[in-house]
Amino acid sequence: MGRRRTVNRGLPERLYLKRDGYYYRDLNRRETKVAPADDLPKALIEWAQREGVRLNPDAVTFGAVAGKFREQYIPSKAAKTQRDYLRQLDNLISVFGQSALDSVTPSDVAEYRRVRSEKAPIQANREIALLSVLWNWSREHGYTSQTNPCQGVRKNRETGRSVYMTDAVYSAILLAGDQSVKDAMRIGKMTAADIGVILAATTRQIDGDILRMQRTKTGTAVRFRLRDEAGALNELGALLEEIRTRKRTATSIYLVQDDDGQALTYDTFVRRFSAARTLSGVGKAYQFRDIRPKVATDMDDINRAQAMLGHKQIATTQRHYIRRGKLVDPAK
Repeated sequence: MGRRRTVNRGLPERLYLKRDGYYYRDLNRRETKVAPADDLPKALIEWAQREGVRLNPDAVTFGAVAGKFREQYIPSKAAKTQRDYLRQLDNLISVFGQSALDSVTPSDVAEYRRVRSEKAPIQANREIALLSVLWNWSREHGYTSQTNPCQGVRKNRETGRSVYMTDAVYSAILLAGDQSVKDAMRIGKMTAADIGVILAATTRQIDGDILRMQRTKTGTAVRFRLRDEAGALNELGALLEEIRTRKRTATSIYLVQDDDGQALTYDTFVRRFSAARTLSGVGKAYQFRDIRPKVATDMDDINRAQAMLGHKQIATTQRHYIRRGKLVDPAK
């Protein structure tokens, strides 16, 4: 009989934790690393497979696997997606965290949707979608072999956002905003870029008379001319030149900066835009993201709008970004 454990007594026989990970020791006393030191769920699953036994369903909790998902999957996403996923994941963990991963069933997901929908029906859809992503990731990484419990679960009906930001509303918020809000709104109106792209934009993206901007979701690169055919700076070129030469206490390479030349975080900008919107008196219905469809709608040229927004499919532009019907003369 082997020596009794003096540490990690909760581990099953032949599974050991060392400094660099979990190891399985077979009957011939050969050791194989089966998981990193911070991944007990994976270690237990590997141990059960090597022992040819069925792992206790309660051994791998939803919360433990969600923690690995948070560390390994979410950082690969864009900044805004990370913020959304982290918030949604916290809501899922608050409900399923202590449950065994394999105990989550479609009826549990449906009940989650029902309860969550009482306050936030759209967020309920987003959180179930994230749960589905998490489950597929868990299957790929060996945490479960169970069928995705989100399959077949009905989602809440959604209607697309239809808010159209008029010129009057745009101007009211622009005038009420501080310099960073003004700069971001003007860049947004000329490029149809989303706020994440705008806040990350730097002078390094200016190549001669071209501004390069990459769309967040599609990854499509869009290039904007900064001069007209006669060689004079166009409106966007003049704005960038004004930003670049503006006198500040300090400055940096970012197109949108605070008074000290520092880049703005997303949360800081949201607070500044919200303050400008409140001061303008236009109401809370309008958001910065409404500038992007405003550009597409005002263009009245679906092909040009598609190119500017960086959409691969023109149907995406038509369905989600055109907020007003065509203006036509009445029939005689």
